[in-house]
Amino acid sequence: MIDTDATDRHGVAPRHLFEQAIARS
Repeated sequence: MIDTDATDRHGVAPRHLFEQAIARS
């Protein structure tokens, strides 16, 4: 699972990472 807090700290939108994960699947 993607932590919104962790992604927020990096300044990367969790939605973006989530979409990338789906695209890879």
